[in-house]
Amino acid sequence: MANKKLPVAIIGSSISFDYMTNGSGVNMPEYVIRFLPDYSCTSLWPYNEKARSDFEMPIEYTELNLSTELIQRLEEFDNRIMDIIDWSNPAGPSPLSKEERIQLYNDGKQLLELVRKELGDNFEVLDELDWVYPKDE
Repeated sequence: MANKKLPVAIIGSSISFDYMTNGSGVNMPEYVIRFLPDYSCTSLWPYNEKARSDFEMPIEYTELNLSTELIQRLEEFDNRIMDIIDWSNPAGPSPLSKEERIQLYNDGKQLLELVRKELGDNFEVLDELDWVYPKDE
């Protein structure tokens, strides 16, 4: 999408802002998505209006320009998220040890950075991994 100059009247004068900037010339991402792992689905969710209109909810990895290797790693991570819950006793404690939860969280952080890198400046990817980190009980 090309940047458009939009006139804006300010007390008798006129200035223009780039359509895809924050007014200071800094490019703003067109899409804002969330890296939010959940059960039985992908970890990427549309957040802003443009992302919600252009992508499914949750976002299928193949909709994005991600490498095959990264998609495979994300799918493996998503499968591991399922291990957080004891599905025979969902309200009970996690079958994962604190160390396993921390490792899962750290793996998610690494994948988040890879997603950000591969998607580039046209995407802002929000970090919503905190719920994966084990809480002190």
